Amino acid sequence: MILREALPVAEPGTGPVKIGDEVDRIDGRAKVTGRARYAAEHTRPGMLFGVVVNSTVARGRLLALDIEDALAVPGVVDVLWHGHRPDLPRQDDCYRDEDSPSGSPFKPLLGDEVFFNGQPIALVVAESFEAARWASSLVRAEYRESLYETDLLSNLGDAHEPAGGDGPPGPIGDADAAFDAAPIQVDVQFHQGVEHHNPLEMHASTVHFERDGKVVIHDKTQGPINSRDVVCRVFGFEPHEVVVRNPYVGGAFGSGLRPQYQLYLAVMAALHLRRPVRVVLTRQQMFTFGHRPQAWQRVKLAADRDGTLRAIVHEAIEETSRLEDFQETVVDWSARLYRCDNIRLRQRLVDLDRYTPLDMRAPGATHGLFALEVAMDELAHELGLDPLALRLKNYAERDPTSGKPFSSKALRECYEQGAERFGWSRRPPQPRALREGDELVGWGMATGMWEAMQDSAQVSATLHPDGRLELASAASDIGTGTYTALCMVAAEAMGLPLEQVTFRLGDSSLPQAPLEGGSSHVATLGSAVAGVCDELRRKLWSMARTMRSSPFRSSHRSTEVAFAEEQMRWRQADGGAAEAGQGAVALTDLLAWNGGGPVQARFELKPDQKAKDKFARATHSAVFCEVRVDEDFGRVRVTRVVSAVAAGRIVNAKAARSQVVGGVVWGISQALHEETHTDHRLGRFMNHNLAEYHVPVNADVHDIDVLFVQEDDRVVSRIGAKGVGEIGILGVAAAISNAIFHATGRRLRTTPMSPDKVMAPGDGWAAGDAAVFRSMRAGSAAGRGSPVRSPRTEEAADGRMARQT
Repeated sequence: MILREALPVAEPGTGPVKIGDEVDRIDGRAKVTGRARYAAEHTRPGMLFGVVVNSTVARGRLLALDIEDALAVPGVVDVLWHGHRPDLPRQDDCYRDEDSPSGSPFKPLLGDEVFFNGQPIALVVAESFEAARWASSLVRAEYRESLYETDLLSNLGDAHEPAGGDGPPGPIGDADAAFDAAPIQVDVQFHQGVEHHNPLEMHASTVHFERDGKVVIHDKTQGPINSRDVVCRVFGFEPHEVVVRNPYVGGAFGSGLRPQYQLYLAVMAALHLRRPVRVVLTRQQMFTFGHRPQAWQRVKLAADRDGTLRAIVHEAIEETSRLEDFQETVVDWSARLYRCDNIRLRQRLVDLDRYTPLDMRAPGATHGLFALEVAMDELAHELGLDPLALRLKNYAERDPTSGKPFSSKALRECYEQGAERFGWSRRPPQPRALREGDELVGWGMATGMWEAMQDSAQVSATLHPDGRLELASAASDIGTGTYTALCMVAAEAMGLPLEQVTFRLGDSSLPQAPLEGGSSHVATLGSAVAGVCDELRRKLWSMARTMRSSPFRSSHRSTEVAFAEEQMRWRQADGGAAEAGQGAVALTDLLAWNGGGPVQARFELKPDQKAKDKFARATHSAVFCEVRVDEDFGRVRVTRVVSAVAAGRIVNAKAARSQVVGGVVWGISQALHEETHTDHRLGRFMNHNLAEYHVPVNADVHDIDVLFVQEDDRVVSRIGAKGVGEIGILGVAAAISNAIFHATGRRLRTTPMSPDKVMAPGDGWAAGDAAVFRSMRAGSAAGRGSPVRSPRTEEAADGRMARQT
């Protein structure tokens, strides 16, 4: 039997709630008191601890592995490596998961080939974590290195179209001719560095066995079914033989969309040694798998003198690995945000010797919208127009690429209400017009946009005789408030106090649910919860029609009744529940009359394909910000942000605001702080710790004002909600860049906009990078200097050896 933890439940006395209320997280107390257990906090008698040994070369062959000193450490049980491990399949299909791009997935410990610096090459397993960690430092590896390349900017000329034919929509009109003919033109290039996810909880997997032989895995994942299915394919299990659990996830931001290598290694060791095993990655090892990819972009905008857009050209080149063709949606946003008759998009990839990049909060859009929105600000300046006026001039009432109407679009209201809240009308048009003390003050704005998505899902519901409602689905809560939002939807639908509703999630044995990602979980699971509550209500109504002395014996349709205050009542004309005195039955009395057993229902949500084909669906935002710039020291302070968001109905206003505030903070980080630096001589990320990987602290974050524009979208979801996870970060970095220009009169087109770039002359490019972009503007395929030729199969000319220490 699989033991389960107590479900999170609202505090006693919380009472009835409705969608849109501000509600504390029902899992909050468990988290702050330590009762919530994460993947690395489950223990079993006889548990072993695994520590990963990583490669120190970027490409080559593992010639030898000296493990004798490691095995001699007291407490060490075994060292697994490609020459000593259980048999594993080699077929790519076994390792593909729900979020895999095209190509060949990385297969841990499968062979001696090294594909990237930090690749796991061994797992030391010991009776204690301390013994395993010390022994891992004693493993010695010998390599034959091959030529490698980790520099995107030196290899832009090697960019290729992604495999599988996936790419942006085709051209509209003739953008190049329209650009050449337009009187006002902007042609600019951008660069964004690598970022890593860095959630608080590091990736971990704990594996143990039940008495019946079932494998139970506590995994850091955004989708327990996804992890279970991959484990079953790789290790030869049937789905009913494996359970993956993740009831609590300490942040993920996309890092848990795909099973990471600690999962394979933990299962491998547990099966090999037939004992429970826990593998936890260190903070440094969190930099050895997926990341937000580095990107180069070029945006060309052309307009008439009145500001009417005549041409949009957006090109992007991003990195991918040599194993898979990972591609974000970078340039598509330029074809969806503004009305224009001539649009051309192109997106390509460069193969590098790195781990395959991975979706990271608002993947693709953070890069693409930064470039588009900074370019729009530059166009407004060239035209002598207010940046907001230019956007309103080219407002798209329909999706420009498909011509479809939007299911809902309150972006215009975002502009209006955000500008009013910020005081945008008082912005002087000329740069360097505002100063306070030693600091220049600038105001900038930008637009955000994200897909409004919905997936398929199943939810089960059980109404117990004591009036408690328990729902279940293999969903995830990665810290976004899923537990609370779904319980709120059910509590309102069934007329129950929130403390009587629980949701069981984070278990692959529960009804099917998708990965939690893309801001789709509430729209998906919330709609499924509404559906299963409809099923419950119909069953209860059918029971009430046959109950003696029931006031509903004469009812002909289930829509004639409503649920409130733990009772079934007549529905009023406005859709609400009538007063109890007009006829009511307590739900507990109804179940008691029916024999005292629970009432159960199950619902499967399938997205409406007809609506998908008929409408374009998206969330929108308008971001306004104020910066203060000390030019002498290059310091930029973001002192005020207003984010106006249109994201459908807001389920939990408190949690939604927190989500957007967090997104704004991350946008500040992306704009001013965050980048993973690579030493290309070593092919290695260098600032792989939170001391040197800069993120904002309290002193960097000032006034953040979030407002939600009224919107209710029953096309996207039956509860009217869209999603707020991604939209909060979008537009923030661009608004900051535009505000820096307004403050200083200088454009910065690379992120992060660190003090050295703020102080340097020009647009923030390093001297060598600027040469690259001059050559790209001229259409040359040449890169910076003389880049190393592609090392797909070529070994280092001198056949040099490398020794890991």
